Amino acid sequence: MKKQVLANSQLLDWEGFKGRALSSSFMPRQGGLHNEVLLAMKDLFNRHQENGKVQFQYDTLMYYTL
Repeated sequence: MKKQVLANSQLLDWEGFKGRALSSSFMPRQGGLHNEVLLAMKDLFNRHQENGKVQFQYDTLMYYTL
């Protein structure tokens, strides 16, 4: 088996950052912690944004055989 790491990033404004999080399976649904998580995300975004955007960096791991 072989492994390849593909680096990638996205430049997101607040709506893109929020939308990406809301589409994740680990995001709490409406009610409960949902609003608390959104407030914490907005604070995180505001602390790290530059010109209204944050850079979301991640690696995609690909495993394959020949």
